[in-house]
Amino acid sequence: ISVDLCVQQTVQAEFVSLMNLILLLCAALVLLWIVYRIVRIVKCPVSGIPSPPVRNWVTGHLFAALNKNALQDFIEWVNTYGSTVYFRFFFAHRVLISDPADIKHVLVVNRDNYVKKDFIVYDVIAEVLGPGSILSEGDEELHQHYRKAIAPAFNPINLKKMAETFFIAEADKFISLWENKVGEWVDVEAD
Repeated sequence: ISVDLCVQQTVQAEFVSLMNLILLLCAALVLLWIVYRIVRIVKCPVSGIPSPPVRNWVTGHLFAALNKNALQDFIEWVNTYGSTVYFRFFFAHRVLISDPADIKHVLVVNRDNYVKKDFIVYDVIAEVLGPGSILSEGDEELHQHYRKAIAPAFNPINLKKMAETFFIAEADKFISLWENKVGEWVDVEAD
């Protein structure tokens, strides 16, 4: 009986030691995560950019971007926080820019300084569209190849046809719709 009791006490002691080790490891991981988050916030190059309040600490501003009024939310952010707004989806940090000079700086003047391939859905877009002009970042030769391939679609004759096909037909549709509402309040956004 004393041997069984000794073995049982040894097993209990080992179990307690293992549980203490697991608890200590979990505490260390939580502490490391907190330090990582603090360092990331302090060292984040966009941390000084104004940002709307985060709705959820895990998802960040994701649900604001997924709701049906996302465009209105983005416009409100720009009106409230200025032409450059910081937001995040999960742990992916993003910057919304709306000033034309800033957009030109990022997309044209210094485009090599701003990586777009790490965008959350980049791989999904690449899978759907395949390698092309939109996704040929960093490969100037490939970009020029695709640009030359689509250039004929944008010559003045084709643009005029496209305008007649899409824009004039749509404009005529709205004119006829609004002519029936002369003197009434028209919600242009709803139409």
